[in-house]
Amino acid sequence: MNRIVKLSAVTGAGLIALALAASLLPMGRPRAQQGDVTPDRGPAPAEPGPAYPEDAADAVSATLQVAGAVLRPENSADVEWAVPVAGTPGCIYAVSGDPDGYWNAPIHPPQGATLTKMVAFVYDASDTADGEAVIGVVDAYGNWVVGWGETSSGSSGSSYVEIPIPDHQVNPDYSYLLWWQPGALGADMKICGFRLYYTPAGGTNYLPSVRKEE
Repeated sequence: MNRIVKLSAVTGAGLIALALAASLLPMGRPRAQQGDVTPDRGPAPAEPGPAYPEDAADAVSATLQVAGAVLRPENSADVEWAVPVAGTPGCIYAVSGDPDGYWNAPIHPPQGATLTKMVAFVYDASDTADGEAVIGVVDAYGNWVVGWGETSSGSSGSSYVEIPIPDHQVNPDYSYLLWWQPGALGADMKICGFRLYYTPAGGTNYLPSVRKEE
């Protein structure tokens, strides 16, 4: 009987010792989750996010430029001659004919584009007259649809005229024309070029408005 008691005591002491030793062993560390910090190794790498398309709001205005020398008198009855200017062949002026007659040329902005502004580059050294620049829209029958224009001012020489266009979308059923009215004959009034500003189709990003719940 005493022997059984002694064996039980020894066995119990051994089990207690084994349990204590096991508690001192290092336990396995759980695997780091995405974004968790792993000691000595920095943040655990996360899965790559989805690829987003290029933000259309980053699109900048495009331009289309036409030299003044391409314009021709609108009415053949007017004897107006496009005389290239030495050193600046893109500029022209009228040497004879009706100074109030219009010259024109087509311009071809991309379909679906939104026109925003036109700039006319002129040489105005006249003390008595101002030139007029116009961009206009006509239909298939030649009827006037809409247009925008401004006149030059001053007599300082080379300058430019800005013509705002209130967000007109290019319609494939229309034609687009540039007009110039010199207002004076001679080298004091020249048209040198037009630059049309537009936003390409799809170049504006419309974001939905978000309202906070009341």
